[in-house]
Amino acid sequence: MTTNTQGKRLAYPVNEAVHLLGTSRSSLYRLVKQGHLQLVKLGARRSAITRDSILKFAESLKIPVPADM
Repeated sequence: MTTNTQGKRLAYPVNEAVHLLGTSRSSLYRLVKQGHLQLVKLGARRSAITRDSILKFAESLKIPVPADM
């Protein structure tokens, strides 16, 4: 995964995003379709969810996320 200058990831693979948000894979894709999360393609078969969209969504629902995320 790509990191920014502070060493934080810019995006998380779908499987990690599912774990972070405590949801299912199908629910995660539904949230992407509804515009709550931003999906980025990392090639033909890999996708990731942006860190900013995960944090914004988690904050809106008061879902705790790890401080080092």
